[in-house]
Amino acid sequence: HKRIGLFALGATGGITLLGSVAMEDEYFATTVIPVVGPFVTLARIESDPNSNYLPGGKPLLIASGVAQTAALTYFVISLVKESNYKGRLTVQPTTTGVGMTMRYRL
Repeated sequence: HKRIGLFALGATGGITLLGSVAMEDEYFATTVIPVVGPFVTLARIESDPNSNYLPGGKPLLIASGVAQTAALTYFVISLVKESNYKGRLTVQPTTTGVGMTMRYRL
């Protein structure tokens, strides 16, 4: 699953790069930043009144950002599930009798 997640993240980033080049994106520098780039570019487009962006560009940026976020989430979840650590959370009253103490042991 780690490899699938990493491949998906690379593929979505590569497709974003190709789309940005094909559309002659004037915000190329921020668009190609992995995961957050498409969302940053959307913010830049909205804040710049002189921007000239193709009408279909915004939905493509949203789709790209969502796809990259999903790929990153899948990759992180696969890393966490493959790890060998066993965490343990304990909750107990404090020694003073007021409040609770929470401990997490790795």
